[in-house]
Amino acid sequence: MSVQSDQIAAAEERVLDAADITPDVVDGLDELVNARRRAVSAEQKLMEDLAAIELVRDALDEQDRRVRDRRKDADKAQKDLVALHGDLGRAAFEAFEVGDLEHSPLFDERRAARDEVETIEGEIAELSEARGFGAVVKAKARQAALLARSTATKARFRSLERDIGRALVDDRAEESVRCGNTEVVLSKIAAARTGVRQLDRLLNEANAERIATGRAAESQYALDTVRAPKDLKPAIKRIEGGITASQKEQRSVAREILQRLDVAVSLGELDKDSELWVALKELRALKAESE
Repeated sequence: MSVQSDQIAAAEERVLDAADITPDVVDGLDELVNARRRAVSAEQKLMEDLAAIELVRDALDEQDRRVRDRRKDADKAQKDLVALHGDLGRAAFEAFEVGDLEHSPLFDERRAARDEVETIEGEIAELSEARGFGAVVKAKARQAALLARSTATKARFRSLERDIGRALVDDRAEESVRCGNTEVVLSKIAAARTGVRQLDRLLNEANAERIATGRAAESQYALDTVRAPKDLKPAIKRIEGGITASQKEQRSVAREILQRLDVAVSLGELDKDSELWVALKELRALKAESE
């Protein structure tokens, strides 16, 4: 928009403001002024609604971020707790092996795996006693196969120990294996479990806050579901459409007011000392210069 266009637009606004102050100076002007007032008021209300819903959108965005952060923290805490399962299972089994803990069915698979490795290693040692070229060749081949079995079985130790620890933690039966060998890891598990509870509580609070904000928005803006900022788009689009319609109505009524005043001037209906007349005179002068 050029400087001159800006000046004309400003002059038109001064005419409309003057008409708003004295709407009864010309027949029919009062009705048009009231229509413009209603359109302006509607736009202002919708602009307030838009600002309010944008605040809700920002709040949901922040709450979504908080929920993601809280979930990430809670997931990490849970993983930290799970990571201690193997340590607990290994410490408990070692304590059982040296007689510090009584037998439990939880230890059976791990003990069977240990026994299998010991049996295999014993056979490997026996095969080392082979004599004679052919016997040695066969013994070495057998040892290689046994060593592969032993390695595979040893690889299962860690998972079997995790199973022991997981069962104890899930059943909250850690106290049944408390002894000198498990004391340190049990302390770590207690701290980790406290951390999980605290972070789960924070996650639940963050979720509850987000849900409450969404439900309030559903009620206020007549939406089916609001769980994320994007769910507000239909209401925002509706409000923006209303603002556009109000602005269009204002422009339409403004043209009618200016046309009615032009007629009033031509008919000599306006007092030439009035503020409205002065504003119209200025507007007409600017339009004449632009032609």
